[in-house]
Amino acid sequence: MSTVAERMLAAPPLDEKTVYAVKALAKGEASGTDQIKAVEFILHALSGADNQSFVPNDASGGQNTAFLEGRRFVGRELRRIIITPSERLIPKPARTAQRKVTNG
Repeated sequence: MSTVAERMLAAPPLDEKTVYAVKALAKGEASGTDQIKAVEFILHALSGADNQSFVPNDASGGQNTAFLEGRRFVGRELRRIIITPSERLIPKPARTAQRKVTNG
């Protein structure tokens, strides 16, 4: 039987549709359905964005928890980019001072 930490750190199971969806996404060839499937897999299964990252009785001295928190951070940042309006994410260009040209 595996420990709690081993179960939490294990790679998520893959099925054929998910593998092809992620590969197609990476190549820029994914259909709309495949894009959704790939992003949902990355957000939920791969990164564990909504999972608990604390490993109880962590024999690694907290390293397992830190690893899971890093994995979770990536998923949460990806979700933040997806749901936040673009204009709030993209910095406005620095305004350059315009010189007045005088004839004279």
